[in-house]
Amino acid sequence: MFTEHLTQPERGALRRLLVWLAAVDGDVAPREAAAIAQAAERLQLPAEAADLVFGAAGLDALCAVIERPSAQRIILAELVALAHADDDFRFVEKRALGALATRFGLGPAELDRIERWVDAGLKWKADAREVLLLDSP
Repeated sequence: MFTEHLTQPERGALRRLLVWLAAVDGDVAPREAAAIAQAAERLQLPAEAADLVFGAAGLDALCAVIERPSAQRIILAELVALAHADDDFRFVEKRALGALATRFGLGPAELDRIERWVDAGLKWKADAREVLLLDSP
């Protein structure tokens, strides 16, 4: 979603944040792994995870790369979509997204607005697949 508006460093930060969020609940579900691989392809970045383990200092460094308000919101939207990829949006994921939004200077209301927008888009996509018979033989 709108990742074409991200700079190359912001895209790299997004890739790392996708893996971080997927692992925050201690379980990277197959659908989350597939969503990360698809995002890496869309971002035109390799999907290797060798350098993706980082702590709070690494998270601060990533957030420092993402200074533009539009980039912050695009990245949060991508992360919300990933959190919904396994149809199990857990409290720990929501808490992690809230912490990231806070680092970006966004409050709970703005994050909630992004979450509702992403959720509506995911529902629209699911309805489109049904209406267009994309899941039929």
